[in-house]
Amino acid sequence: MPDGKAIGGNDYRNRGCPAFKRCHTHDSIKFNMATFGKSLPTVTTDEYAVTRPIIATNYGKACRAIGVHVNSHVSDILRGKEDDEELINHVHGIGPGFTNGPYTQLRYIRIWKQNIGNEGAAAFASVLQPNSGIKISYLELLDCGIGENGCKALAEVLTRQKAPGLLTLNLDYNLDIGDAGFSVLVDGLFINNILKQLHLDYCAIGQGSCFKLAQLISLPTCAIEVLSLNGNNIGNSGLHHLSLGLGRAQRLVKLNLSDNGIRNNIEALSAFRDALIRCKSLAHVDFTFNLIEPEGASILLPALAPENTQLQSFLVDASLPKNLFLQLNRSHRTGSIKKGKKGGGKKKRK
Repeated sequence: MPDGKAIGGNDYRNRGCPAFKRCHTHDSIKFNMATFGKSLPTVTTDEYAVTRPIIATNYGKACRAIGVHVNSHVSDILRGKEDDEELINHVHGIGPGFTNGPYTQLRYIRIWKQNIGNEGAAAFASVLQPNSGIKISYLELLDCGIGENGCKALAEVLTRQKAPGLLTLNLDYNLDIGDAGFSVLVDGLFINNILKQLHLDYCAIGQGSCFKLAQLISLPTCAIEVLSLNGNNIGNSGLHHLSLGLGRAQRLVKLNLSDNGIRNNIEALSAFRDALIRCKSLAHVDFTFNLIEPEGASILLPALAPENTQLQSFLVDASLPKNLFLQLNRSHRTGSIKKGKKGGGKKKRK
């Protein structure tokens, strides 16, 4: 390139200089002096160049992200002085696993706000197949446009799960699920004795599928310990149906029914109270943002009597009168604060 020199900084590049576009190379940024008409300072490397130290650093970050130890031999090779071709041969020699089949150590999948839809859910369902060679224990697909057909695909594979299998399924914020999707998902769980956590917050679930859900959690073979239905609309009727099975639940430990359109309904709240008293496994309940009013709160009081030590936490809406709120609301205590030793002052002089 005639009379070519390099330039540092971003001034000319940000101005869209045509000389920059014509003469940009990988090793340095050069300009035609006839175009610029003046001398410019020299810079030896392109700020966008991918260097060996960058590759080595990213390798270390990737190892930490997936929870494996950094291979010191690989790290030394990446930071070495070999030519690129020689480096490639080194990497191929020490990493035959790069090209020999799929990665099978995957355990957790979290996808947020990606419109994968029912087809995407079906694709993940295929990964959950017992013969896939991958043992996924945690699947989280938040706000991914999943509906009834996606739930059906997941339900079908849940019926064939074998230990260790999928332990947590989180489908929060998939508004297309509704009662139809939830119903087919529950169908797949009737013969599943592995799944321990089911999260379906804000999935447009109403009262229609609560009777089937009650049947599920009452089964001795149901392994679900955490059930979260926050932000749905099961209402009074749904609460009544759910309570019929809740009293017989044997493994359910945590239940979230926050913000479900439950109001002051004597029949529904009475059934819920009786279920809280009879259930021997339930320890934590979130009942906030359900405006049950003082009359409805009074119905629940017997379930929160001091002798019911099984129920460790029970959260109610703060709109209740203070006296009722204090009687019903029971916060979970994670542990007591250790007290300091007595007599910690100065020693007496002899």
